[in-house]
Amino acid sequence: MLNRIAATYESEVNRSVKTMVSLTEPVLILLIGGILVVMVFSVLLPIFNIDMFAR
Repeated sequence: MLNRIAATYESEVNRSVKTMVSLTEPVLILLIGGILVVMVFSVLLPIFNIDMFAR
């Protein structure tokens, strides 16, 4: 009896964890992409500013 209840709760927890992971993966990908965009702009912006002063 208790084994059946434990198996039911275990499958419910596994399903919940799988759902949470599948929802957080795209958010993390977007967050990392945003950080990379900021880093690229922070490197390229001074280069373009130097180019403007050279003209």
